[in-house]
Amino acid sequence: MIPYFLSKERQEVLFEILESWVGTPSRHRGGAVKGLGADCVSFIHESLKESGGMEGMKVNFPADADYPRDRALHSKEEVLLEILRSIPEFREHNKRTKPINGDLCCYQFGLSTSHFALYYGGRIYHTLTRTEVHRTRFDEAKYLNRLTAIFRLMEKL
Repeated sequence: MIPYFLSKERQEVLFEILESWVGTPSRHRGGAVKGLGADCVSFIHESLKESGGMEGMKVNFPADADYPRDRALHSKEEVLLEILRSIPEFREHNKRTKPINGDLCCYQFGLSTSHFALYYGGRIYHTLTRTEVHRTRFDEAKYLNRLTAIFRLMEKL
């Protein structure tokens, strides 16, 4: 298997997609509509889907009732990480791995991993609660110190 975003063409497509989401308001667990609202999970899912990277994948995220906004503040259960680990196309890397464009970065806020971002060009693209989709420097201490894992989307040769 090779990284899905290895080619410059796919990276350029991903960059355009990520940029098109910047400014989309935050909306917890209600799906994702570019310009109208998304949370970090649905933003990632829709961006990867739009790029072609999720084609043929079945991903089961928890129902709204199973994933309240403050779940990670009170639970050590790694619900979202376990979902990623169950998808064969995502390869988990140590948090010390240097990310490449398109990598999914996982962050711990509270007792468990609860925030996700896509890496591109030294920045992460993510939805911040009660704000919007932002670009943030990958090495910003607030996020770098909370990084728990990096997942790379892979494809078969």
